[in-house]
Amino acid sequence: MKFFFRVFSFVLLIIGVGAALPGMAEEAADGSGSPDHVLYVDVNASGSDDGQSWVNAFPNLQDALAEARTLAPAESVEIWVANGVYYPDIGGSPSGNTSFISFDLVSNVSLYGGFAGGETALDQRDWQANPTVLSGDIDNNDTVNAIGVAEHYDDLVGRNSLHVVQANLVDNSARLDGFYITGGMADGGGIVDGVVMRYGAGLYVEDSQLTLANLQIQGNRTRDLLGRGGGAYFENSAPGPSIAPLQIQDVAVINNLADDGGGFYVRGTELSIDGAVFAGNVASWRGGAMFKNIVVFQMRNALIAGNRAIIGGGIYGFRGVSALVNTQISGNYASEDGGGYYFDLPPDLNQTVVLTNTTFSGNRADRDGGAIFHEQAPVGTMLINNSILWGNQDVSGPGTASASYGGPGAGRFTATHSLIEGLNPAGTGNLDGTVSSNDPLFSQPLDPATAPSILGDLRVAASSPIIDQGTGTARINPSFFGQTPIPIEGNIAFDLDGQERFADGLGDSFVAIDL
Repeated sequence: MKFFFRVFSFVLLIIGVGAALPGMAEEAADGSGSPDHVLYVDVNASGSDDGQSWVNAFPNLQDALAEARTLAPAESVEIWVANGVYYPDIGGSPSGNTSFISFDLVSNVSLYGGFAGGETALDQRDWQANPTVLSGDIDNNDTVNAIGVAEHYDDLVGRNSLHVVQANLVDNSARLDGFYITGGMADGGGIVDGVVMRYGAGLYVEDSQLTLANLQIQGNRTRDLLGRGGGAYFENSAPGPSIAPLQIQDVAVINNLADDGGGFYVRGTELSIDGAVFAGNVASWRGGAMFKNIVVFQMRNALIAGNRAIIGGGIYGFRGVSALVNTQISGNYASEDGGGYYFDLPPDLNQTVVLTNTTFSGNRADRDGGAIFHEQAPVGTMLINNSILWGNQDVSGPGTASASYGGPGAGRFTATHSLIEGLNPAGTGNLDGTVSSNDPLFSQPLDPATAPSILGDLRVAASSPIIDQGTGTARINPSFFGQTPIPIEGNIAFDLDGQERFADGLGDSFVAIDL
């Protein structure tokens, strides 16, 4: 298991938090083999501009992509990009409305950012020390920070790229790794070459199974009405077990805006996320951090904090099967229902969600379901394992049963080894959430009245009643496509701080897992 504390701490500094909260994974493995070609890009290069060395690097990324397209059908290519800001309308052969031009990814081509220039091996790069920015600010008038990133969607001004990066019909031989993606403004109308102009401002991915890693997607926006995926939009038109999953590793999605899915909008695909921060994203309708309407969704080692929407301040889930493991959902806000998670589905469909070692706290809804709102009573099931729902708020007040799990389908869940405030659910190993002495004793509880907020510290005191109360055999996945249950042991054996979950927390020589 890999952990990326560096990404997590750096993200918090960018959004104004000086100290790290429970951490994430270290930089993901780059997955590189031995490519047939390496092309070099450096905005400050002054050599012959043929891309064959750092001295003679292409000054523009579009020139490298153009060269890679001629090589990639037969050979593998890596593009190494030095720190600096790169715009999609510079280089290549731009024509027509430059807002329509994106960095278009290519099968058999891997893009790596984070180089100082001069490196001879991929593992020598440091993508945080050498920020490499893909910016949609094509008229150069956005408000940006010292490295060229628009920190907030309100910082975008004038004419920007509709999509900063695109991937269409790209297979799993492609990779985008080590970049900031900022300044996308998908405020167009209609469809051009199959691409919807109001979806996916930062990143637009369709019918593709590439790997995305070590990315910070920040300060992008779609149009307020019918816009989807301010940070990124993902869709596959032919989902199912034959489609390779889209892999995302170590990503920060910060301060993006859309009508649905302020951070991510995901539809009809299999998506796996390992290591993520979603913070400060806004949906003017559904899913502040994420709107998901998909077949299979798995996310582990994630923080979803300080996001807001009308419904589903954190996540709006619709259809499919989902699993969240080692996830903190805190300080999210819905002006109607589902502060942390809105569990929606039409009455003729089913949905299964599995929560394992997941904590909901400090979330608020102005109507029902401060932590979780379950829409349909007859269908849909949530399995809650080794998890905590505590300190959330809805119209009924803070800490009530409805504030933990509300809505007409609130009775449709199964809990084991969990603590749900306001409830004493049947099931093995649960703590009684109606007893005040079972307060988990968070180090810095987050007042749900302050949501949206990224503050608080959900580490627990040594005297917390949740210590050693979990089970290592809790399943972490729904049963889909014939997969057998995957236990925590040997799979998700570390927490968000990178500490081993299996430990003798009570000092009684009994090694167990905490909630």
